[in-house]
Amino acid sequence: STSSAPIWAGLTQTSSARAPPIRPCPRHMPVTHATARLASCTMLAGMALSASLTQGASLPTTASPSSAPADVRAQRKVLQTEAAFMLDHDRAKAQRRFLAATRTAPSYAPAWFDLAVLAEGRKDWPEAQRYFQQYLSLQPTGADAERARSQLALLARYTDGSLTPAVARGMEYEARVMRARAFLSHGLFREAIAEVGQAQAIDRSRWEAYAVASLAMSKQGKPEAAAKFAGIALEHAPPDKREQIRAALSPESGGAALRPSRAAGQ
Repeated sequence: STSSAPIWAGLTQTSSARAPPIRPCPRHMPVTHATARLASCTMLAGMALSASLTQGASLPTTASPSSAPADVRAQRKVLQTEAAFMLDHDRAKAQRRFLAATRTAPSYAPAWFDLAVLAEGRKDWPEAQRYFQQYLSLQPTGADAERARSQLALLARYTDGSLTPAVARGMEYEARVMRARAFLSHGLFREAIAEVGQAQAIDRSRWEAYAVASLAMSKQGKPEAAAKFAGIALEHAPPDKREQIRAALSPESGGAALRPSRAAGQ
């Protein structure tokens, strides 16, 4: 059937100069909603920083790197690590560098948050909890405080075994779709296609991944491919939502009304 092949097959080529060559995103990326939002923001910020450095810009500095305040040096390490991770997906290297940032300035909270995300990615729930708690002890009202708290609540379900495999798979699917939409909103078409491909591999019966693929094709000026994936999305969508989805996938809408469902087929 039209939905049996990987969604990214033959569709990852793009003329966008902003998208570097990539491989499909690894399965060990964060899987939950809040962590997916963090990962998208982190990776996109890293790409922007990497591009600025490539074009000859530099991070803000004081008189010399060694004389900068500890928190400034820690921030620099974190930003550089995020930029590198966006390009190489080297989790072990990112872990070492984020830890180095915490040694430079133990009070620099974002480094602890990034460490928590990496711990979640490798399913080390106790360590993820410890790092999120460390972040909150430093920034209880920080920009990511609510995300940290929501992750701690979710991690508690992982550690006590109350989160079923089916629910976990559904959350991973939704996280992949959310990441794809974040990439798509920044014109990173190949990354978006890679993410929805992974979502399709998790659950081929849901419509959201096909819808995002349709939007990615449309934004790249590929109307035939866009129509193909829109058709598959509509085939898998609940009957009472098809007209809404059809309207959301129209060129005029740009998919603004699309959001992942909370359960398959809903």
